[in-house]
Amino acid sequence: MRREDAALRHDLEEAVWSIVAATFGEEKEPSEARTSMRDDVLVDNHGVVYLGSGIASNEAALSMVINSAAAWSALVVVRDVWDKDPGLASLRSVLAFNSADVAVVHPAVVDPLKRRLVDVYHRNTQQAFTRAAHDVELVSFLRRQGKYRVHVAKDASEFARLASGEDAAPAHQSTNSVLMVAPTAFAKNIQAAQDNFFMLQQEEGGDSAQQLQRTVLREYSALHQ
Repeated sequence: MRREDAALRHDLEEAVWSIVAATFGEEKEPSEARTSMRDDVLVDNHGVVYLGSGIASNEAALSMVINSAAAWSALVVVRDVWDKDPGLASLRSVLAFNSADVAVVHPAVVDPLKRRLVDVYHRNTQQAFTRAAHDVELVSFLRRQGKYRVHVAKDASEFARLASGEDAAPAHQSTNSVLMVAPTAFAKNIQAAQDNFFMLQQEEGGDSAQQLQRTVLREYSALHQ
């Protein structure tokens, strides 16, 4: 990670945290509570602010951040709706940005009963935040951004190593998305059929060109789903 990126992330996180702390008076809270709430503030390497909302979150602080007049133009609120595991109560316990282009996700949140949902807030012309999207599954949201290579850790130990920067995220051989093109002009290769035994066999007792194309399109539709 570049030093400038780390500095930007630190400054933004401190700005968000100052608002969170001001909501209830940081000095009045036990140190454990301050730590847990700080762990719900996360900034990626593109300057996007992520806030966790779960069983250990301070909802008043969260609302104040959303309605604040701070400099950031967008907020991503990651909500823990079903998971009540105290070991995964904070945002940092399930999400980390390992480098400028890698988002690391704890494997537990892939479980449908422990998944996190995302709400996105954008600042409008009146400088107030309005909700632009809601209830988007976390991993799907990260992949749709096109900014990150999303790596779901194989276990809690790998997540901890990647989140701390001890290890680099392994290279992936696949992309986050696949472009599929419908075979609307699918047809037999006439040149190849002249000396291809299997294509000749199909021609003698097989489907018509129209039937074959319908079959191919049905297979494509099933794969696309």
